Amino acid sequence: MTEFAADVQLGAHVDLSVLISGPCAAGNEAVALMMHGQSRRSREPLVTMSCAAIPEAQQEAEFRGHVELAQGGTLLLEDVDQIGSALEMCLLDFFRRRPTAAGYAARSIGPRVMATTTGALFECVVARSFPEDLYYRLNAICITVPVMSEVSDDIPLLVDQMLRALSALHRVAPPRVGRPAMAIMQSYDWPGNLRELRELLESLLISRRGGVINSDHLPAGMSAGSHPKIVTSWLTVGSRRLS
Repeated sequence: MTEFAADVQLGAHVDLSVLISGPCAAGNEAVALMMHGQSRRSREPLVTMSCAAIPEAQQEAEFRGHVELAQGGTLLLEDVDQIGSALEMCLLDFFRRRPTAAGYAARSIGPRVMATTTGALFECVVARSFPEDLYYRLNAICITVPVMSEVSDDIPLLVDQMLRALSALHRVAPPRVGRPAMAIMQSYDWPGNLRELRELLESLLISRRGGVINSDHLPAGMSAGSHPKIVTSWLTVGSRRLS
């Protein structure tokens, strides 16, 4: 097991904040989904706030609204390096007021916070453009998203973790992956990284519904190493459940 897979497992079973670092479109949000879906908070919502998409003047109010929506569950702050000074202070206040998890029900202590960044956040701390105190509060567990081809031995574990998380999200029985299909997944180079894995498994979860995923259920050309053409337009993708 690689350090990445071990960190994802750890993050799923402890109630600490997590900082997820990886390049744009690597699937940082998929890592958060895997941890949330296997945690004691999995029956509560995973709510995502895109910090880069919200004007700085509105971030504090948006954060407070997202906290209410995520009560008992997980609040994912995407692009946390893009927050303004008002939200920095609001987040610090949130962490200071939040009781420790021991002895409390998940809902009574508010949402667990995970955050993603596509840059080197510690460099922002060194440059004094991001608060050191807030960095360490977000960084209780630090996970760097790897290139999937570098962790091929962990593909079976990551597939299992992702299917469990997606099963909890959509309330659908997880399918079992047959050995030939798993062998193809391990040999594939995953140019879309974890995001591509998530989209593929989400489609298969709905189409197979507790059955078996065989090699002929995988996209054409996947075994040859070409980019699979995944059709997900009929899915409700993201942190919303299918009706």
